[in-house]
Formats: sequence, structure tokens, C-alpha cells
Amino acid sequence: MKFVFFYMVSYAVLLDRATFLNQITSDNTHLQSVSLSEQAAQARSEEGSLIFAPSAYSNIQVTSDGKLTTNRLVTYDSILSENYSAGLRAMTRFGLEAKLHYDIARITYINPVSGLPASLSQGMGLSSSAFINSTYNNAAPTLDLTQSIWGGGFGRTQKATEAQMRSGAKSAELNAGYQKRAILVDAEATYWRLSTARQLVKIQKEAESRAKKILSWSTRRADLGLEDQSDALQAEALAKSRTLERASSESEEHSAARAFNAARGISSDDVPEELEPLNDSMELPKKALHRIDVLAAEAQSLSIRASAQLNRERNLPTLEAFTSIALNGQQTGGLYGTIGASIQNSFSLVRPTIMGGIRFSLPLDFETTKNARRGWALEESAAERDIIRRQFDEEQSWLEITKKYADTKTHLELARTLETIQASKLAREQERLSHGRTTLFQVLQFEQDYSLAQLVRIQDESALVKALTQMKLFEDKDL
Repeated sequence: MKFVFFYMVSYAVLLDRATFLNQITSDNTHLQSVSLSEQAAQARSEEGSLIFAPSAYSNIQVTSDGKLTTNRLVTYDSILSENYSAGLRAMTRFGLEAKLHYDIARITYINPVSGLPASLSQGMGLSSSAFINSTYNNAAPTLDLTQSIWGGGFGRTQKATEAQMRSGAKSAELNAGYQKRAILVDAEATYWRLSTARQLVKIQKEAESRAKKILSWSTRRADLGLEDQSDALQAEALAKSRTLERASSESEEHSAARAFNAARGISSDDVPEELEPLNDSMELPKKALHRIDVLAAEAQSLSIRASAQLNRERNLPTLEAFTSIALNGQQTGGLYGTIGASIQNSFSLVRPTIMGGIRFSLPLDFETTKNARRGWALEESAAERDIIRRQFDEEQSWLEITKKYADTKTHLELARTLETIQASKLAREQERLSHGRTTLFQVLQFEQDYSLAQLVRIQDESALVKALTQMKLFEDKDL
């Protein structure tokens, strides 16, 4: 007598792993959020270069000043000052800041009155107001240059700021990329979890069916007095045990199904699609030079180093050399010039303004400055050591997971062989029992051995696929 059972279940359509991951990509809001963060980091990756990009600026200022003047030669009700400026500024990589701008200044005296004695002006045959320019115009193209020498000198501050911004953006981009990969790897693990759970349910239902057939056969024989009642009780205990195991496996299937649907944004534990069976013949992932999260940490370390340099430069004494050269187009040809005349004459070399100098500042709290610089140096050293440790941990993790994969693959081959042997052994023993050449206890024992061999094989397949999935965290190609 043989007890044979096949558990069959049909699903609507096959949902393979690649299609499921595509659903995750399109429907998982967490993945979408991380993808947007990655795109945002990519978009601002070159933001630091704006430090060296030229920029245009302008300024308009109008002032009315009615306070009394101390000048006794001229009095007035108020002064109206108009200032217009527009230009370009740029910072070079060697720390030279250049500004080229064009300035127009117009000063108007409201109701000016000369303070000269009337006898003096009348003696010259002039009115008292003839000595007063009521409007003064000046147009000046100007070039300002400032070169930093010490304390961020020769562009060190600007280059450190650029490196800090670029490395920070790169770190954010890589971190988001690693999160994306981790989400997809977790989703794939969820896929295989449900596939495993369904296979376990199938195995448990087959085992339950075999146990119930044995119980039915044993009960009939006990009723006919052909075997002891204790054999029937033992068969009943096995059937109840298989029912309990089947219920437990179904509970795990429901939990896995809910996690499966949650990953693709569905609130349900019903998965109508058919899934791929566990497949240990998938391509073995190839390790990249460094895992993405380690690359992100390296980028963050560069950002920390740039920040440390930036703050060290900030605490140094500052020394700058500066100069300014301006050409002046003032009113000419009379006492009352116009703005047009000033602009026309503004490129003349007749009345230039040339200025140059040096700026120096020195922090006087030497002890605090020294400690701050030492602190930033230690911060940089700590970041370098953190990278060394992360690289070491990464290598150890890869060695551990590849070792686990190799061991599990060997174990799986043995488990499959054992399952085949146990199936043959159980079938043979069932045949012997039908001819009265063995005991029911022996059949029950062999049935348990076969069920255990099936479970071990499923567990090994699941562990192998899990190891393969985790390896994908270490490769650099898309999932």
C-alpha cells in the first residue's frame, strides 16, 4: 500500500522576480522618495563651482541729507545724492577677487547760497551764486582687485568650500543610491520569502494528507482488531501534528503575502499571482571595488577634510593685498556739467584714482585658536580611520557571505540527495507495510524523516537565495 498525495494550487498569472521589482520601482513611495533625493543630490553636485562663476550686480541709492553744514562758504537747504552702480565680480582659483564696475554719482545742492562777502563778489562783477556748482556729476569705470595671501590665501578657503559642497552632494547621492539598492534587495528577499512560504505550505499539506491517510488506514485496522489501538492513537497524533504544522506554515504565508503586497503599495494579504520557485542557479553577483555605502562614507570623509581645512584657515591670521583703479569723467567746460558729459569723458586718463594697500588681522586668543585648529585636525584624522574600518568591515562581510553561500550550496546538495533517499525509503516501507512485513511505527518514523528532509531542503534553498540576494548589495550594476 502506498500513500501518495499531490497538493495543487493555481494562480491567475506568473509574476516573475523582474516584473515584481519593476512594480516596486513604480509603486513603492519609499523608493520614489529616495530616488528623488538621489536626483536632487545629482542636480546640486556642481553647486560649489558657483564660487568661481562670474556674477553681475547693480546698486541704486538716492539720499536726501538736510542736516546743517559746517562749511561757511556755502550753505544750502539739503543735498540730494544719487548713486548708480553696475558691474561684474569673479573669484579666481588662486584667490584673486576682481570687480569691474561702472559708477555714476550725481550730487545736487538744493537752494545753495554763497557765504562770500557781497563786496567781494560784486567787485569781481559776479553774483554770489556764480561761485557755486549746484550739480556735480562723476562717472567712473573702476577695477578692484583683492588678493588673499594668508588665512585662506591663494584660494584655499574657496577651494575647500567647493570641495566640501561637492563631496557632501556626492555623499548624499551615493547614500540615496545605496538606500535604493537596499530597498530593492529587501523587496527581492520578500519575493523569495513568499515563494518559500508557499512551497512550505504545499509540503505541509502533502505531509498532512499522508498522515490522514495513514490514520484512516490505521483506524480501520484497529476497528477490525488487526492492530493495537495504541497504533491508531500514534497515527492520530501524527495527523494532528501535521495539521498544526500546516496551520503554522499558512500563517507564515499570510504574513509573507502581506509584506509582499506592502512592498508594492497594496494593503492586503491576498497575492493572486504565481511566483517563481526558489532558484539557486541565478548568476553569482560580482563584487565591486567598494560597496556604495562605503563610497558614500569616503565622499563624506572628503567633505569632513574640506570642512576641517576651511575652519583651520578661518582661525589663521588674515593678510590681503588690494588695489583699485578708477577713471573719472567729471563735469567739464563750465560750472554746470551734465551726466552725459561725465560719461563721455569717463574713459579719459586725465584724472584717475589709484589706491592700494594691505589688510591684516590677527586673533589674539592664541590658546583657543590653537585648540580649535588641533580639534579640526583630530576630526580629519578620525574620518580617515573611520574609512579604513568601513573598508575592513566591508571586506569581512563579503568574505562571510561568500563563505556562507559556498557552505549552504554544499549542504543543499546533500539535502537534496537525502530527500531523494528518504522518499524512496518511505515508499519502500509503505509497500512493506501493505504486505504486513513491517510496523506502522516504522512507517510513521520514515514519514517524519521524509518531511524533515523536505523542510531541510527548502530551508537550504531559501538560505542560498538569501545569500545571493544579499551579495547584490556589493555589486555596482542595476538590479
